[in-house]
Amino acid sequence: MSEQDYEVGYGKPPKEHRFKVGQSGNPKGRPPEKKTMTAAEFVELLDAPVPARRKGKYTEYHPYEAGMLQLVRKVLNNQDMAAAREFLNECKAHKIIEPRTERQYGGVVYVPLDVDRHEFMARVYAEGPPPWNDDE
Repeated sequence: MSEQDYEVGYGKPPKEHRFKVGQSGNPKGRPPEKKTMTAAEFVELLDAPVPARRKGKYTEYHPYEAGMLQLVRKVLNNQDMAAAREFLNECKAHKIIEPRTERQYGGVVYVPLDVDRHEFMARVYAEGPPPWNDDE
């Protein structure tokens, strides 16, 4: 078969586009496998102090403390709501802040037209907000 008779098509590239003799199809080769950490290396990494600069001085923080400082900085500087939510969840988990348990009052009160407004408000202050038990 001469070169002029060679049919170019699927799976049959032209001669000028074929791999040269001795040339690999993947010149960079297979990428190296990523090294996985052992549990001991991971624990060691989590316990290693993190160097940081604060107010011009270098100091070392525990990784958790450094993470919390970075989270607070994100909340304050970027107004990052996801970071704020994460920070508040951490505070709740460590019982730094507690949600309010007392009942909060507020909103709009509609006073019926047939009721004296001063009498209504006096009853609200005395008995609390409606509905009231008038059957007694």
